Amino acid sequence: MKIYWLGHSAIKIEGSKVVFIDPFLSGNPLASLSLEKIDKADVVVLTHDHEDHLGDGFAICKKT
Repeated sequence: MKIYWLGHSAIKIEGSKVVFIDPFLSGNPLASLSLEKIDKADVVVLTHDHEDHLGDGFAICKKT
């Protein structure tokens, strides 16, 4: 299993599944990954409904 901090509250976990937690990527100057580079997500977890946690969550779900 690999765990990546993507800036602010965003985390990506890779193992047998790919999980994103609070994927605030677009507009986040600390983000180390862009929405365009995401090609797989098995689970997207949004801890609460603030923009800096929702971020690209819905876009990732639609894309993958």
